Amino acid sequence: MSKEQRTFALSALTLFFLAFSNLLTTGKFIFTFPINDFVLLAVTIYFFVLNYSKTKIQHLLLIFFSISIFCSNYYNFEFFLNSEQMTDLTNSVFTDFALILSFIFYFALFFILLKKEKATFLWILFVINFVLIVFLQFYEQKFLLFLIYIFLPISIFISKKSNSTNYKSVYYLFLLVNVLHFTKVISIYF
Repeated sequence: MSKEQRTFALSALTLFFLAFSNLLTTGKFIFTFPINDFVLLAVTIYFFVLNYSKTKIQHLLLIFFSISIFCSNYYNFEFFLNSEQMTDLTNSVFTDFALILSFIFYFALFFILLKKEKATFLWILFVINFVLIVFLQFYEQKFLLFLIYIFLPISIFISKKSNSTNYKSVYYLFLLVNVLHFTKVISIYF
């Protein structure tokens, strides 16, 4: 088992056991999704340290993606800001701008993969992904945006690069992103 696989498995198991401890204490199986962005940021930094010497641009994009995801959720700043600053933050466009930046970094990672592959199916996934982003922006429930992040691991798996050391960290990081978003949806609706 590689370090990336082990980190992904430990992160997913940690989230599951936190939800299980919530079941034992409150009687409800609820994932603690406010810590998801912290988990994603920590795993991204770990993958960055592991693989920065191999693919610098790709792992810098992963760091920027994770930071922009972290900044796109205003409740992450409750640890750092007082109530007046939080009110100013919720009234500003900072979190929306960070969400747009996360999509830009995501598509840059997707484009790096497409540039090296010549498969038409990957371009179709890219277009579907772009259409989903445009469509889901007008939809009121923003949690459905996690559907977008499914396509990059699928395309890496289809292109047989999931075993490549260059794409292993991207593959497992976006699998973790999907698990984190899925736990948020489960916690909200169940």
